[in-house]
Amino acid sequence: MDNLRIILCDPKKALADAWKKNIQEKLTSTEAAHFTVRESLLDAVPDTFDCILSPANSFGTMDGASDGD
Repeated sequence: MDNLRIILCDPKKALADAWKKNIQEKLTSTEAAHFTVRESLLDAVPDTFDCILSPANSFGTMDGASDGD
């Protein structure tokens, strides 16, 4: 799991800042190195993915930001 990479993405500055703060405060530097926080829409992230987890899908309504278009 050394190559695990997690990208947290949200257009809201407050949420991105909270993620950054908590990653810095609660994780070791080795653990934190697995995380990238982006203040943007998912469409703006130029990376490729093996998996996307969206809390908008938790009720199966499929009307979230990345799947409601």
